[in-house]
Order: sequence, then structure tokens, then C-alpha cells
Amino acid sequence: MNRTQRTILAIFFILVIMFSALSICQNLGRPLRWDVTEDNRNTLSDGTRAILAKLDQTIKIKLYYSRTAALKAPDWIQALNNHYRFVRSLLEEYQVQAKGMIDLEIIDPRQYSQDEADAENRYQLSAIPLPGPEKGEIENFFFGLVVQTQLGAVQKIPFFDPRHQNLVEYEVSRAIDMAVTATRTKVGILSSLPVVGQDPYMAYMMRQQGRAPQQPWWIVQLLKQQYEVESVDTDADAIPDDINILLVIHPKDLPLKTQLAIDQFVLAGKRAMVFVDPFAEADRPQQNPQMMMPQPEHSQSSNLPELLKAWGLRMPADTYAADLALSGLRPWWRGRFAMQYQPVTQLNLEGKCLNDQSVITAYLGAMRVFFSGVLEEVPDRSDLITLTSLLRTTPAGSTVQAAPFEVQNPSGWMDMNREFLPGSKPVVMAYLARGTFTTAFPEGIPAEKSDADDDAADENEGKKDEAAGGRIMPKIRQGQHCAVMVVADVDCIYDINLVKADNFGRPYELTENVAFMQNAIEALGGSDELIAIRSRGNMERRFARVDRIEQQATEQTAKKEAEIKQKLEAIDKKQSESMKLKLEQGNLMLDLDAEKYQQAERERGRTYLELERQLRETRNARRERIEQMGDRIKMANLLTAPGIILLIAIGLGIYRNAKRRQYISHASDS
Repeated sequence: MNRTQRTILAIFFILVIMFSALSICQNLGRPLRWDVTEDNRNTLSDGTRAILAKLDQTIKIKLYYSRTAALKAPDWIQALNNHYRFVRSLLEEYQVQAKGMIDLEIIDPRQYSQDEADAENRYQLSAIPLPGPEKGEIENFFFGLVVQTQLGAVQKIPFFDPRHQNLVEYEVSRAIDMAVTATRTKVGILSSLPVVGQDPYMAYMMRQQGRAPQQPWWIVQLLKQQYEVESVDTDADAIPDDINILLVIHPKDLPLKTQLAIDQFVLAGKRAMVFVDPFAEADRPQQNPQMMMPQPEHSQSSNLPELLKAWGLRMPADTYAADLALSGLRPWWRGRFAMQYQPVTQLNLEGKCLNDQSVITAYLGAMRVFFSGVLEEVPDRSDLITLTSLLRTTPAGSTVQAAPFEVQNPSGWMDMNREFLPGSKPVVMAYLARGTFTTAFPEGIPAEKSDADDDAADENEGKKDEAAGGRIMPKIRQGQHCAVMVVADVDCIYDINLVKADNFGRPYELTENVAFMQNAIEALGGSDELIAIRSRGNMERRFARVDRIEQQATEQTAKKEAEIKQKLEAIDKKQSESMKLKLEQGNLMLDLDAEKYQQAERERGRTYLELERQLRETRNARRERIEQMGDRIKMANLLTAPGIILLIAIGLGIYRNAKRRQYISHASDS
């Protein structure tokens, strides 16, 4: 075997050894990972690790991604490849942390395959229709996930939205947690309003009077399709243990024993959603046409000051959130109010007003509130309580003070608009409070006489401390991993602000207030570990140098535009000077110098063409600078590794050459 053959054979074996080493390191080194991202986006949170540690059965995760269809799809579909790689990498991390309890399967649902039929019909994943390989055909694009347990429970993520990359971990962890938890969430509703509809006796009485009984609110009808809903009395002294989430809607004049029951429910680790309001439009008094006597004064406000303070919040009375940038009638308000009435407290929440870092509001596009209250953080609240704002105004938002009669009278809304003064920071209308809570009634509440005198009340044993002077003492004084959502508006879930009937009498949703409630129930209905999963942070990356280039180009464009505008104004002035007004026989006559006018028009045309050319050149220069910088960065990344290897090779060559010379010199000396 000659020298050339030995060299070729050596290169072949080196390549085989290199690829084998890469394959071995890729498989054996999978558990050895180092997350070098700035916000640890590829590192699972402690909540997810706790959920995976509790798995007692092997679950199968199927990631559907139409990789073949994406190769022939438009550019905006191909751009999903980066998001797909991120999701797949995160799922592989799930598989590693689960220690054999997760079976991950990556599926490419090809056209006309069984995988495509399962994704579309069996699991009902969201499909994006794309042009097929044949003319007139449609090929579906899938990018979703299915979690399936050994017992047959199935949870799914219909589509991974790349705009919410920071919520991928929560979605996957929620799907796993919901799949392994077989119990159905039970929702309890405690309200001073007939939210769940009127009881049978009141419904019968209204029918006798020729009036239709009040139906359950639209939000309750939707909740009954997904959850088990139960009504809780407003004078209850305990919340049933089988209730997972408690909705407290417009708690007006609740007795202390019911407030203590809510306090103990939250401290026990259960979830609650509280809707209070300084003025609830839904609480309008029912007028009986058969009664000629004037109705007593009716309060439409509700508040729970003691409980809110224990959760680190407070709601000022007769104070409403206002914002000129968010106010104004939208098409879905027309027909309800006269167009001249546009109160500054009628807010259409969009964009940054909805917290995109919370799973409750991240996917919402628009919400609306009407005379919403204001929630403020208690200055001396506990450091163990974390408050996350969900609904807020713009930084220019502020508050307005108004008495109930001013709110009821639409003619006074314009006075509020005139008295409104913009603020300097957002006003918050909804908070998610979680952490370690302490009881709102550390000294207990006074016991009712009937309870204090009844020594045989075995059901209340342990709730009352007779040595405390006939007071009912809380059984739980502190609770960990507590969570409660507080909203300073009841009308945001009232029918008149949610749905409207079409021409055929069918209801349709106006905005995403319903989705806000459903997202909150799903988020709060999970386990303690799921509610503790942190948001992954905003994945939007900004490049400082690119931003500086764009800013400089924009400033240059602005300067040029200002110069051109000055030239246009000068031309307009010359044109006006070329027109002379003459007064002849009482009539206004216009004498136009045609030559000067045509010259001015030609100059204006040349100026506009110059403006367009300069704008194109400026934008083209900006694009070229950004592309050149990107090419330099790309080239630097491509040459970094080979450059390091080349430097190492040169260093080794110099070292070996020096050693060889030293050896030759020693040999010649000997």
C-alpha cells in the first residue's frame, strides 16, 4: 500500500470516527445541557419540574408539524421553522426531565395520510389551508400538540402561535397537568345578583305576574358547557369543599360570616375570582309596575375592604378609571347610547393595556369596561404577596371622582370629560394576587346570637371559640401558594357588554370579555405547580446597533422632509403672489399669470420627484447598512470556529517544528 492510499484511508477513518463521535455525543450528552440564553428560555421552571416529578404513568406527546408542506409554503409559513425548532427543543427537555415518563413523537402529517386524518378529525387541531401540489388541491398545515395518557385522557394545543413564544412552557405544562388530572373542575358562584338565574319560586311568581323569569347570565351558560357550576348562598358560613374555583360577583352587603368563609376558602389553597364595582350597571333595581309607592334608595356598589387588604389591594369608593386614549364609542356600542355621550370612563382595552406576560390576557385582542373601579396596592402589604396587573390604562390614564347620581345621569358624563386630567402612569383595574396570605380576620368575627346561645351546634364545632367572648375565630390563619384574581368591574361580564343578537335572534360575542373569564378559570383551575410557573418573558429581541442605524436614517429622513416642506411652502407663496385680485364693478375677478403659474407647477413637480428620490435613497442606504452589518456578523460567525481551529493548528505546527529542530540539534551534537 503506497503513501497516497494510506492517506486516503486515514482520511476516511477520520471522517468515520468524527461522525461516530458526534452521534455518540449527541445521544449520550443529551442530559448534559447548558442554557446560554439571556432569559433561560430553554430551562424548565420549578413548577414544570414539580409537575413532571408527580407523573405516575407514561404519557405520550405528539407534536404535529407539517414539515414537508412548509418547504413549499409561502415565506410566512417557512418562518415558523424557527419556532418549531424551539418547541421541539423544549419538548426534548421535558422528555429528559421526565426520566422516561414521556414518550415524545414528532409527526409530519403528509397529505392524504392517516396522520393528517387524525390531526384534523380525531384531535381537531387547527389547520391552515395551503395550495396543494396539484392545481386546485388544498394541503393542510398543522402545528399543534396532543398529550395522551394510558387511561385515554387527551389534551391538545390546537396551534403554537409564534407571537406568544413566552407562553409555550405554560401551554405544554397545562396540557400535561390537565391530562393526568381526571377530576372535572367545579365552579361555585356567590353573588348578590341573579347570575345563575332566578330560583324556581321567584320564577313562578314572575310568570304569575305575566313577566318572563330572568335567565342565567351568558357567561354562566358558557361555563356550564365546560364545568360543573354550583350556586353558593350569600349568607353561607362555609364554602363547600368540593368547589375548586369560587366566583364572587358583586358581593354587596355580605355578612361577616360569609366573608370569613371566603377568607378561609382562599387560605386553604383554593382559587377565587372576585368582581367588585363602585357602580354596577347590572345591579339596576327591578321596577314593579303594580307598585305605586316610590322605590327606596338602591345602592349599586360592592366592596370587600377587609379581604382586599389581606390580599394587598384596596378599591377607593366612587373612583373610576378614565383614559382619553381608550375612550370613545365603537361600532358595538351604537344603538345603546346616543352618539354625543362618550364618557371618558368607557374604555376599550387593547395592546399594552392587556398584560402580554400573563396567560390570562396574553391572547386577548380587545376588552371593554364601563365605569370600572380602580385597584391600588396597599403600601404596607406583605412582601410574600406577588401582584400582577392584568387590565390597565395607558400611562396617560387617570381617575375621576363621581357620585352615583352623576354616573346614572348620561347628561353629566360630559362634565367628567371636561374635568379629566391626564396622569403619568397606568391605572390598574384587575390584579392577580398570589403568594402567602394571612387571614383578614385575625381577631375573629362576632358570633350571631342564635349561634352563640346554641350549645348543641355540632356542625360549627371548632369554628367558634367560646373563650373569646362568643366570637368565631378563623381555623386557618396563614396559607401558602394562594391565588386570587380581583377585578374592579362587574359589568365586564354582564350580558349587555358581552353579547348581542343578530337579525335572526342568535347571540354573538362582541369582544373578548368572555375569553378573559375562561382564561382566568383555566389558569387558576390548574395545580399549585401550574399556577406557579413563571412567564417565560418577552422573547422580542432588539439589536442596539440596528436600532441606532434606523434611528439615524429616520432623523436624516425627517430633516430632508422638513427641508422639502419648506421649499413647498415657498413655492405655494410664489404661486399665491402670481395671482392678482382685481375689483371691477363690484365683482371679484381673478387674474392669473399663466406663465408664472406653469413655472411654479413645474417646480412643484420637480420638488416632489426629488423628495421621492431622496426618501428612496435614504431608505435604501438604511437597508444596505443593516444588510452589510448582518453579512459581517454572519461571516464572523461562520469563520469563528474554523479560525480557532486554524490558529490551534498553526500553534501546534510551530510547536512541532520547534521540537523537531531541537531534536535535530541534539542529535547533531551527539
